[in-house]
Formats: sequence, C-alpha cells, structure tokens
Amino acid sequence: MFLNACLLQSNRHAFVHAAVRNTPIKNDLLASYGHIPRPISNSELIAESPLFCPRDDFYSIRSLESCSEGTLRILHATKSLVDATLDINDPTPSQEPELSRRRYETAKSQLTVLLSATSDRMHVDYVYECCRLAALIMSRAIDTGTPLKETDNYPISELKSAMQKTDIGSAWGRMSGVLFWIVLVGASAAVIGTPHHSYMESALRHVYVELTYKSPLFEAMTIASSNFVSIQSSLQGRCVTGLTLV
Repeated sequence: MFLNACLLQSNRHAFVHAAVRNTPIKNDLLASYGHIPRPISNSELIAESPLFCPRDDFYSIRSLESCSEGTLRILHATKSLVDATLDINDPTPSQEPELSRRRYETAKSQLTVLLSATSDRMHVDYVYECCRLAALIMSRAIDTGTPLKETDNYPISELKSAMQKTDIGSAWGRMSGVLFWIVLVGASAAVIGTPHHSYMESALRHVYVELTYKSPLFEAMTIASSNFVSIQSSLQGRCVTGLTLV
C-alpha cells in the first residue's frame, strides 16, 4: 500500500517537473493521470485555474471575497486564450482551424483590453495584480512565440513583489489552483540563478505540497501541468528552468 502511494505521488510529481522544464510527458502517464477519472458535480470544489477549469465558470472561487470581479474577468479571459491555443496546437478531426484561430484572436483581444485597463484596485488587491501579471507574461509569450524564460524581466520582478504581498503561507486557500498557475508561469519565466527564480521555485514547492495533501481533487493540478506543457511546446525554442522539487 505504501509503495503504491509513493508510486502514485512520483507519477503525479512528473507532471509538475514536465511543466516547469517544458519536457514531454510520457504517454503512459498521460493515459493514467491526464484526465479526471469521474464526472465533476456542479457544486464540487476543485483546484481551478486558467490552465484547467472544466465548468468554465470558476465555481470554486467565484464567490470568494479574495476573488474580485476584475480578477475573475482576467481569469476567464486567460482561460479562453489557453483553450484556444490548445485547440490550435492539438486540433481534433472535426475542428475547423479557422474557427480556432478566430477564437484565439477574440480571446487575445479581450485579454489585451483587460490588461491595458487601469484600476485603483491593482495597488491594493495583490491577488488581482498577481493574476494580471501572470496573464501578461503568458499571453505575451504565446502571442509572440517567445519561450517564457526569454520574457522581459520587469514583469517577473513585479510579479514577485505582488506575490510577496499576499499570504503564500496559506496557498491562497480555495484559490490554490490559481496560485499554482501563477507560480508555474513565474518559475518558468524567471532567469535561473536570480533571486526571482529562487523565490518562484520556493513558492512552487510550497503550493505543490499544499495541493498534494489538501486538494480534494489533485488530478486538476496534473491536468493543469499537462496543459502548461502543451502551451510551452507551442513556443519557439525550449523552456528549461532547472527547477528541482523535493
């Protein structure tokens, strides 16, 4: 029983390694862990994020005081961009490429408007600011085909500063899936050997442990990791961070 639990943990662990190192996930692991093994009820709380939100409405977090309307709009728009990008990169036989492209352009336009808007909240609502900056970094990388590690360092510095003003120790409670997405972006974009990368690596380890032992549906994180690998694989070059989880 113990050995089986260790193997399960190790296999799930491989998804996070692949996400931050931009390495392929083995087909046998995808077959075993790359999906939710049962239907998700309309009222079930799971680790939702722009990388994985099967019910589309962010049910688990939409009513939280910490999740403002502005934050929710950015999460929705980023999810639309992620979904459209995944569709373009891995189309189904019945899918029209032009339709996927139009979905992508619409999602990009909507997110660009949100990211360009100024708000008094961004200086006091650091959850919002973390989401805004993570969305900015990832959307720029997707739209320009630039590996995350080659993104401008300025947003990474700002992201680190915003994260430090939130309660990382609690892993954001029910918004832990969102925080997981943010630190995946940060750890993959930060330059290795810098304080920014060290901070993001430490934060990612913490969130990983929180989700591993406290999330009611851990599979949400493995699928989010798999989608993040697919997003990075669509970018030019390789995205290697050197992250080592323990």
